[in-house]
Amino acid sequence: MTQLLSPELQSRIELLRAKAIAGNLSQEETKEAIRMLRADRVAAAARGRASRKPAPRDASVLLSGLGIKLE
Repeated sequence: MTQLLSPELQSRIELLRAKAIAGNLSQEETKEAIRMLRADRVAAAARGRASRKPAPRDASVLLSGLGIKLE
């Protein structure tokens, strides 16, 4: 889990985990848990992509970052 989840959502997920461990999780609760976890993963992936540098367009750009010039 990321720390960006609301406290209510975190507690709901913990409750669902406890019910799953006890074997008392209904099908609807399972679907709810999957939706929440997927939404969190999508949000985390979007945050990760935003912080990355764009890939170099060609080898000369990559090598120029190392101080090597292609002629």
